[in-house]
Amino acid sequence: MKRTLTLIFTLFVSIAAMAQAEFYNFAVGIQGGMTTAFTGFNYKNGVYPEASKSLTINKSKAYGATVDYYFTPFINAGLEYNIVQLKDGPDKHKRQFVSDFSTIEIRGSVALGQLVDYKYNDLLYVMRGLNFGLGYGVLSGSNDVEDFKPELVVVENGETVNKNPFKSRQHKGDIGKKDFKNVSMFPITIGYNYIIYNQYDEQQILLGLNWKTVFTNSDDIDGFNDDPTIFANKAKDMYSVFGISVKYMFGTRSLFYK
Repeated sequence: MKRTLTLIFTLFVSIAAMAQAEFYNFAVGIQGGMTTAFTGFNYKNGVYPEASKSLTINKSKAYGATVDYYFTPFINAGLEYNIVQLKDGPDKHKRQFVSDFSTIEIRGSVALGQLVDYKYNDLLYVMRGLNFGLGYGVLSGSNDVEDFKPELVVVENGETVNKNPFKSRQHKGDIGKKDFKNVSMFPITIGYNYIIYNQYDEQQILLGLNWKTVFTNSDDIDGFNDDPTIFANKAKDMYSVFGISVKYMFGTRSLFYK
């Protein structure tokens, strides 16, 4: 009887050991990527026929740092700080801008490994680092767009000619601003983390590939904002970031029950 109980206890301990693993609770990281502006520029119809759209015309850069707390190896929440640049143009209405700003956001994410049993499926094991995140933040900065100058609209040879430069508002109905502060932003991120384990089979380094789309509640990021009481202008500025990240996990440990 004693021997039977010993075998049962040993089996129970073995199963319990297989069903749990330790992981680090904290992570710090850096990230960088390529930005794409989506601010309502028009490349179809307008007064500037030379304008054309290409894959590189509205690309710039972003980089930043993150601090995260991991509730499990696949659920985390954290803070993120980024320095972002957006640019676009010239479009068919002679609009062009460069916008520089910083962002701070709080966000949470969950990875596929939290939702599926990946131990006995090779595909799910590889895909366990696929993750989805939501957040909220604020951004502040400025653009290089100047005010519209009505004295630069002149009549030449019987035709009205607008000589306001590309990086300026093109008509008096444009109420865009050069500076913006504490603009609300709503980031949505889809990513994949490649996990590097240490000698104790604990997650140590996460190499990420991420695509983030950021919605804002402002139409001043690009410096152009056609008065919505006059024009059919209801869309707000948004942008995306496609990039890479590196996170290093450390600190206290918790148990994860697989």
